[in-house]
Amino acid sequence: METNWPSVAILALITAAAARIGRWWFKRWFNPFTIYSVIWGFCLCNYELRLLQYESISMSAWIYIFVAWVCLYLGAATVLHLGNTSIRSDEPLLDVDIGRLKVAITVLSAIGIIAVVDQAIVLQRYFGNVFTAVLFQPGDVYGGRITNEFVFMPYAGPCLLAGAGLSGIYIAATGKFSVRAVAPLILEVLRNILAMSRGGVVIAGFMFLICFVYTPRKWRFKVAKWQLATGMILASVLLVGQVIFVSATRGLEVDFPGRTDAMDAISEYVPIFPSIYSNFSATPVAFSMYLATPQEARQGFWGMHTFAPIFRILGKLGFGTDVEAREENYYTPVPMNTSTYLRDIDSDFGISGVVLFPYALGLLTAYFFRKIRQKPSVLFILLLADFSLLMASSYAINLMFMGDWYVITIAGAICALAVRKSARAQCGTVPAFPN
Repeated sequence: METNWPSVAILALITAAAARIGRWWFKRWFNPFTIYSVIWGFCLCNYELRLLQYESISMSAWIYIFVAWVCLYLGAATVLHLGNTSIRSDEPLLDVDIGRLKVAITVLSAIGIIAVVDQAIVLQRYFGNVFTAVLFQPGDVYGGRITNEFVFMPYAGPCLLAGAGLSGIYIAATGKFSVRAVAPLILEVLRNILAMSRGGVVIAGFMFLICFVYTPRKWRFKVAKWQLATGMILASVLLVGQVIFVSATRGLEVDFPGRTDAMDAISEYVPIFPSIYSNFSATPVAFSMYLATPQEARQGFWGMHTFAPIFRILGKLGFGTDVEAREENYYTPVPMNTSTYLRDIDSDFGISGVVLFPYALGLLTAYFFRKIRQKPSVLFILLLADFSLLMASSYAINLMFMGDWYVITIAGAICALAVRKSARAQCGTVPAFPN
């Protein structure tokens, strides 16, 4: 199979146009709509490069993908152009008590430490030595985790992801770096190493960046530029290095069926490239294969995947609503157990879900952005990050299928309400966006 260059060019133009609209709306390139468009466009272009001999994406799948893309933007347009678009003429203030914010970061970090210690105890019990397990048996650690041979403490670790968002807000609001401020990021790196996982670090970095960028501020960093640059480089090396370390050591399957000569040539120099490439090209193919299955096999009960964590809790209470922790595999020919967020919302709500879910996602994300511009608060900044995370991960999965997203959102909301300034202290609130 040869690269379909005309399709690559068309997809690149569509992606560029959609990204530019996001830039126009948010006044910066780093915004959830541009991120959504760039990631989806990147994945679809990768598919058209045909470095693996994938099954063809059906016409119906292409229609679903672009209908959802358009509806996402229509939802944002409803808020940004049809609603009340006025922005305060005075300088809005960020409602936050910095002292309480530091306490909230500390509390979430402490919960994260409990999760890390639990992981170390589990690995010590199963492998005899934590360092031996991580350095010499990473594939066994990864395999044991995904097959539930051993189980780590649930829902404590994701509190660090909410903490990463608060860290971004704290550093942006104060202009100060500290060990306590970045503790959630450091602990999340350690947690992912012990679990031979990559996703948590990516999510933590994303939460931090969104909250940092969209936190109103009017200050200069109280450190030299070289110190700031050094800190950012070290943080990037820490996060990216952890992902590379896990990818290189946990024994990723790269001997995929359907490898082309071009893929073989690249993998001689970058052995893990087939795995990375398939992660960013195979999910739309898996979605197309899902659509090809019989209708009765595609749909469960209403909201089964979107609200899976809630139904799992109800199932444990005897309501018969158990939902599997992982989705079925599709052989593209690369085996994939993620098939974009469209698979879940179509299975849960039918074609109406493919229209209404992206529309609501775009509407709510744009609404949180507008509220930040009008009356900034930690709650709206964290909610913007939470829903931006749904958009950024949509090329692979609907994160609402996982309990972690609910933990991030609920823990963040509780902390956001706790760090609000009292009414009598409003005069000292942190200054926000200059208009």
